Amino acid sequence: MWFLVADNGRARVVEYRLPDKAWQEVACFDNPDAHLPVHEIARDRPPRVDESAAPGHHAIEPHTTPREKTAQQFARQLSDFLLKAAQENRYDKLVLVSPPRFLGVLREHLDEACKARLWDELQHDYTTLTFEELRDRLAKLELKF
Repeated sequence: MWFLVADNGRARVVEYRLPDKAWQEVACFDNPDAHLPVHEIARDRPPRVDESAAPGHHAIEPHTTPREKTAQQFARQLSDFLLKAAQENRYDKLVLVSPPRFLGVLREHLDEACKARLWDELQHDYTTLTFEELRDRLAKLELKF
């Protein structure tokens, strides 16, 4: 069973193996853009539009904020990793552990092969825990391994 423990800035994949009940960290990911100020993320100016009725023009506002865009790109990166691992049969069950807002973004980007292995979703932010703390918290969960 794999646990993807993620927020919009960092992620870890932790494996729980039976029958030996061993925990192992499989992969770590970092999204450095998540820690930047918004003005650093949005380096490009929004496009301009000329108004046909008046000589002025205004910027077209993006439908997603720069922070949301980086979160979606990070979720896509994580989803690609999980899909490749699923195709290689590296895990049979997947548990997503994430704060509610990023959990929805992750869910949007999961491929059908990953969704088929999705065992559970937990709304927690465990990304700052040490491996030992993370292992202990996950082991205490009432999941039927």
